Amino acid sequence: MAEKSARLEFKKIYKREADLNWPADANALSIIAYQLYPPEKNPAIDAVAAGIFKNIYKREPKRLSDRALVDAIGYGGAQR
Repeated sequence: MAEKSARLEFKKIYKREADLNWPADANALSIIAYQLYPPEKNPAIDAVAAGIFKNIYKREPKRLSDRALVDAIGYGGAQR
């Protein structure tokens, strides 16, 4: 269930299907699905990623699942 939902969110963020053979895509999916946190957070990266989240979802990231999406955007490594 978490993986299916993560794939839908990935597609919404990156406007493409995730390629699990590509490590950055697999990493972003893992962050979304399992709400993994990067070992070190960077406030500048977090601010940019939160802005991208707001652009996509038209709201502030407030829920725990929103934070996972912001972390995937900022630290996942996948690109559009």
